[in-house]
Amino acid sequence: MSQTDPPVIHTIEELRAELQDAVALEFTTIPAYLFGWLTIKDRRTKFPDVTRAVQSIVISEMRHMAIAANVLTAVGGRPQVTGATPTYPCRIPDFTRTNPVQLLPCGDDLWKLGLFIEQPDPVPSDTRERIRGAIDLESPRLRTGGALDPIKALPSPIPLRFQSIGDFYNALIDGITYLVEHGKEEDVFHPETVGRQYTHFGGQDNIGVRNSAEAIALLTDVVHEGEGDPHRMWDDNGELSHYYKFDELAQGRWYLPADKPCHPTGPRIELPVATDVVNVLPDPQMCAYAKGTPEWRAADAFNRFYEQLVANLDTGLTGHPQQVDSAVGQMHQLEAFADEVLECRIADGPYAGYYAAPTFECRPYTDHRSLLPEL
Repeated sequence: MSQTDPPVIHTIEELRAELQDAVALEFTTIPAYLFGWLTIKDRRTKFPDVTRAVQSIVISEMRHMAIAANVLTAVGGRPQVTGATPTYPCRIPDFTRTNPVQLLPCGDDLWKLGLFIEQPDPVPSDTRERIRGAIDLESPRLRTGGALDPIKALPSPIPLRFQSIGDFYNALIDGITYLVEHGKEEDVFHPETVGRQYTHFGGQDNIGVRNSAEAIALLTDVVHEGEGDPHRMWDDNGELSHYYKFDELAQGRWYLPADKPCHPTGPRIELPVATDVVNVLPDPQMCAYAKGTPEWRAADAFNRFYEQLVANLDTGLTGHPQQVDSAVGQMHQLEAFADEVLECRIADGPYAGYYAAPTFECRPYTDHRSLLPEL
């Protein structure tokens, strides 16, 4: 891009649309990461370290989702949470990488999925080969009846394509900078909207957005917490980026402060093996369960509660911030609903012998799988 060329996001309408995609992007990661953790049989008692690692990432993703929603509100938009609810498998909005995000059980494929989603641009050479197998389309787990499961892609209003989450957020920052420099701050940001924002994540972390400086600082923080700074793994608070947290789980070893990227030398992590993980059916969806069976009823109960959680997030991020706290509380309750589903062994049909799993779907359910649109 020459000095006179505008950035890829250079109108307020484009900025709002892409910030909505940021909300969808962050939302997409949360059930995917939670699902894998939920498939561990004794997740809290036998694998507390894995539990803490995954939960820290999920909480951080919720914070990122709230930040994207707050910036969108601050520039005159209205976040759509219910409309951004992902249906799995799905794609990450706006990205050149076409691999699907799936609901995968805990194991190597899950850690590779995390590396795939959070990978920086360029990818560290030492992990490129491990990420390459993040989604193995030849895996029997990803097939039903000999054919690949169709995939529903999340819609994007603008056909932009980015190499990484960091590239995407940096494009948002460039767009904000351009709009403010070529107009007026008050024409882009509306500080009075802070009253409709969820401003204190976890009760203390101020993520309210009144102006471009606060927006840029928070969006930069999202990049550092996700893929990390290209030249360092740790942020100013001594936290590893999500990319390197997944690398710890993929390699089964903790990073120490003096370690080099992709070469952790800390203590080994006790990771679940196959017998520690529920043998769930591949790509769980409600259409795979016969209506009225124990697995259908349990999965439906999970989804109804999940719908309430999503509704609280939607309300909380669009003017009633106290509802976000209710949604966070419901996140903890989801575990009990998930366990009810995971106890159901499927007796009949093509998935006989597998255990059921939560589907993270909102009603109405479909009785077929959607086709993957052309890229």
